[in-house]
Amino acid sequence: MDDEPGWTRVELRFRAMLGVETLLAFGPGVEVLAPDDARQALARHAEATAAVYRRP
Repeated sequence: MDDEPGWTRVELRFRAMLGVETLLAFGPGVEVLAPDDARQALARHAEATAAVYRRP
């Protein structure tokens, strides 16, 4: 992703994992690269949100 035009790598630090969830507000415009537990937490949260909208 570093070499792709329009993408910028930024390092952020959060005191708690809950803070990482604020990045979900950016939708697919942001990708967390590390740590893996942050990626997994965001994936779980996004899946749970998507499940709400899949229901009739």
